[in-house]
Amino acid sequence: MVISSQPHLGKGQKPFAFSAASPPAAVLFDWDNTLVDTWKTIFYAVNDTRVAFGLEPWAEDVALANIQRSGREAFPQLFGDKAKEAQIFFYKLVEEDNLQSLNPLPEAEALLQVLAEKKIPVGVVSNKSSSLLRKEVTHLKWENYFGVVVGAGDAARDKPAADPLLLALESLNVFASPSVWMVGDAPVDWDCAIAAGCQPIVMGCRFKYPSSTLVSIENCGALKKIFEKM
Repeated sequence: MVISSQPHLGKGQKPFAFSAASPPAAVLFDWDNTLVDTWKTIFYAVNDTRVAFGLEPWAEDVALANIQRSGREAFPQLFGDKAKEAQIFFYKLVEEDNLQSLNPLPEAEALLQVLAEKKIPVGVVSNKSSSLLRKEVTHLKWENYFGVVVGAGDAARDKPAADPLLLALESLNVFASPSVWMVGDAPVDWDCAIAAGCQPIVMGCRFKYPSSTLVSIENCGALKKIFEKM
């Protein structure tokens, strides 16, 4: 686990300082590959969709770099005038498999339990389809852990824009500030946090990032240990 003392700051943000005596005002999580393991389902569905619409399948590293934005933003760029049709095809594939292959990441639920015990407001801000996201939360019986769940389409714009994060904070009755943590595995999560004036927290090492400028947490277990000390 690495905690940087000088994260990348948005306008008006102050340097991040972790203090066991000062818990965050709220913690917002990305969903896919931050709290749950869904990568293979998404990867195969994207490639099956590309092939069905006459495109070459992606290698995994290429897919990883391109699968971050919500469907309403990504599909027009990827499929042009067939975007709507391709998006319907893609989500049909995902829904056929997602609940059967949905697995919480190690210690993810234990982390949420600790946050609940500490009475820290918690929410989800994801670029996954809102209806599909809520089905997955319900399937895992995690509804009570989250004060708000925001998916793609719930706000005027999706991540990396600040809109969904700000919408979540409005529901939690928490003001945006560096004391709000946005935890995610991808640049869209960190950019969203910065745009909202909140603290980006890097979960894992799936993407390259400037380690000297972002706060990096290895996994859910490492983050749980931080909160246990608060």
